[in-house]
Amino acid sequence: MKNIILTIAAAVLFSQSVLAQWSAQNSGTTNNLTSVNFINANSGWAVGATGKIIYTANGGANWGTQTSGVTNQLNSVSFSGSLNGLIAGSGGKIL
Repeated sequence: MKNIILTIAAAVLFSQSVLAQWSAQNSGTTNNLTSVNFINANSGWAVGATGKIIYTANGGANWGTQTSGVTNQLNSVSFSGSLNGLIAGSGGKIL
């Protein structure tokens, strides 16, 4: 019983500390976004509907758009550095 109580208490404390790190950000787009990837605390990309790509260099405080050249739904984004990344979308689109 003691172990169960300690486990529950630890889980509650852990979840509260993790959730406390999140805060709402305004991306500046009304497009539905489906995937986000940050390479560090500041640089990240998000992708979504109608080929939308947005980028931040300051941890999400401000977002800019990048041209994808497609109108397909973009479903997944993964960057390994500031110049190297992959984006996958509907219809077999890979950017």
